[in-house]
Amino acid sequence: MRLYPTAPIIIRDLPEDVEFDGVKVRAGTIGVIPIYAIQRHRDYWEDPHRFDPGRFAPDRPKPGRFHFLPFGAGPRICIGAAFAMIEGTIMLAEFVRAARFAVEPGFDPQPSARMFLLPRYGMPLRVTMRDV
Repeated sequence: MRLYPTAPIIIRDLPEDVEFDGVKVRAGTIGVIPIYAIQRHRDYWEDPHRFDPGRFAPDRPKPGRFHFLPFGAGPRICIGAAFAMIEGTIMLAEFVRAARFAVEPGFDPQPSARMFLLPRYGMPLRVTMRDV
């Protein structure tokens, strides 16, 4: 969700004049929030391109409020964000317990961004069930 967010950008119409870090932006401007770039920014993440689930462990510092935005932020944040995180955690725990997953040898996933970020050529996985 950090390296490959489903929504790599968020677009908003600015209904009133605003100022961002000394830059004045007029009402009616279309704002683009680059989620993909923010969640890989060197100023916010140590080794930003590395997959490291441990960076979200309870004993590690939490990312800044607007540095990890898998569900957006503010008044238009995804209404199902909390449910999705709980559901994802449960599903991941069950999947990891029940099966092993391996990417096909030599496969290099290429992200493709249109409205959503998806793997350009799919995500071929070899799934083998564990003896439980």
